[in-house]
Amino acid sequence: MGWWSRYFFKETINLTKLAQAFPGKAKADSHYRRMQRFISDPGAVGFDGVAWFVMKLFGFLETDYYLTFDRTNWQWGKKDINILMLAVVYKGIAVPVYWLLLNKQGNSSTRERIALLKRFVREFGKGRTIKFLADREFVGEKGYVTVSC
Repeated sequence: MGWWSRYFFKETINLTKLAQAFPGKAKADSHYRRMQRFISDPGAVGFDGVAWFVMKLFGFLETDYYLTFDRTNWQWGKKDINILMLAVVYKGIAVPVYWLLLNKQGNSSTRERIALLKRFVREFGKGRTIKFLADREFVGEKGYVTVSC
């Protein structure tokens, strides 16, 4: 892994600390401003770019893996946050690759799950997927058949 990996796995990311760890001759302030511009630009990296970054970062492109769905919800003030994630299992932890913000309360639909699976298969294929893991919330045979189609 790269020079930056210790910040992603050790603590909450602090841009000031991260800017100081960048290699090269530029000043930390320059690195800091570049990161701010990058983060503030919604078109800088699309979902597929993030997915490729995660797949490369964890070495998933060179090995077989398990896929899993996870859904989480919590409140931010008075706003409900409900996210469906498609993740790759890494050492017992689900690492999100694609996600969908659900503009509703409760479980995801089969249609929403299929959309995430199709996006993953379009980008990475299905050849390295060992198995698909999910708990009882993700019932619906149609969604799982999509992975093998």
